[in-house]
Amino acid sequence: MADNAVERRLRELIGHLLASQEEERRRLACALHDDFSQQLALLAIDLEQLRLQPPSSPTELTSRLQQLSERTNGISSRVYRLSHELRPAKLEALGLFATLQSHCEEVSEQYDVSVTFDGDGRTNPIPTAVALCVYRVTQEALDNVVQHSGASFARVQLIADDRQLRLSIEDDGVGFDAAGSWHGGLGLASMRERLYAVGGDLRIESTRSSGVRLDIWIPLAAGVARMEES
Repeated sequence: MADNAVERRLRELIGHLLASQEEERRRLACALHDDFSQQLALLAIDLEQLRLQPPSSPTELTSRLQQLSERTNGISSRVYRLSHELRPAKLEALGLFATLQSHCEEVSEQYDVSVTFDGDGRTNPIPTAVALCVYRVTQEALDNVVQHSGASFARVQLIADDRQLRLSIEDDGVGFDAAGSWHGGLGLASMRERLYAVGGDLRIESTRSSGVRLDIWIPLAAGVARMEES
């Protein structure tokens, strides 16, 4: 009976994971079609107009070229962000600790939230599946902090040794409100599915007006075993 319950739960998690993957693919397809394709088409039209009707004034020509250059750089930046979401190059080049430090700094620079990072422990490479899981969970958690918490401060702490990895993320925001921004499931199901895949666990603490705290544990041996099985 217990085995049937475990098997049913496993099928449910796999179903949720597949649905999440399809939703991510849909989002990327929309981004490529609705954003990049349209922006590139408009840029091509403006370049063709510039070719057919070049400004007579050098000053006006310089201004038009500057505008087109800025738009091109903007498209390039969005492509970079999209590729970074798909597979963060820093994770492979710099490792998990440095990548999380960099991401926290980027969030602090882009939004009105001060995000600090504290890292301690393991210098040996963390299994790729575990590192990617921790990065995605952190990314989703900070997205919720920025979009829903109203926080002015957040803290990410990562501690790892040869046996386990511990990650905590906390903020000083509104916590769980009546609308249920967190227990409404924004990103939470995805986090649990990612952690299950590497043998991890998640605990959430929150009280109204006292922010949210996530505590995550991943036994590294289990993470390696799951990765090898797949």
